[in-house]
Amino acid sequence: MDLATQAITIVGVLLGALTSYATGFLIERSKDRRSLNARWDERKLETYVAYVARVRDVVYASVLVYEVREGLRAIDRSHDALMLALTDAERSRALMFEQLVMLGGPDVVSTAHELNRAIAAIDWRVRGLVDVTLQEWQDLHVRAFQLINVFHEKARADLGVIGQLASDHSNLTLNLPPSRLEG
Repeated sequence: MDLATQAITIVGVLLGALTSYATGFLIERSKDRRSLNARWDERKLETYVAYVARVRDVVYASVLVYEVREGLRAIDRSHDALMLALTDAERSRALMFEQLVMLGGPDVVSTAHELNRAIAAIDWRVRGLVDVTLQEWQDLHVRAFQLINVFHEKARADLGVIGQLASDHSNLTLNLPPSRLEG
């Protein structure tokens, strides 16, 4: 074998080695990116679910304060204890919102801001900062649940979930006894 043939063989082997290395590197980098994206998607999902849970905690605490104050429900907790629970729920929601801002897509964060405003409107009324009629109170809750549904849609899109929500329950109102619904 002459020197030219040996050089061509060596160059071929080196080219093959470099191609194998580059292909392996690109495949590993792609796997790492997919793995990282999957981890971030898991964190986003956890954050989105936790945020909605905290929003619902604030709504539930607000409804409890309202129902006790209006004589719709009697429980063994003082008004101060109920207001403290509402404050704790609101604090927890605000902290979860901060995490959502760090991880969420722009449409999700924008919808969460709007949902926060709707929840604040409920909070202000239950704290007595703004007067409210029963119909206004119910309308505020309908709006909040409509925004929760919009949030779900935006979160699903951000996570790449295909399809739409199974049903629309945004027009549901508070469950009140029939005697309270009329007046």
